[in-house]
Amino acid sequence: MKMFMPTFERNCAAGEHWAIVVLRPGALAASATPDDYATEVAALERVSPAAARTAYSQ
Repeated sequence: MKMFMPTFERNCAAGEHWAIVVLRPGALAASATPDDYATEVAALERVSPAAARTAYSQ
């Protein structure tokens, strides 16, 4: 989708300039720490135990 820069900037400002980075399955963010990873996987147990088991095996 093409978008003019002023429109893009206005939309980003309306969303308070948030962003998301999507990594391939099995990849970790460079800034991830073991504690952060464990905390997030523990939270994942509540919504998807199978996905959490996979994450624990990584």
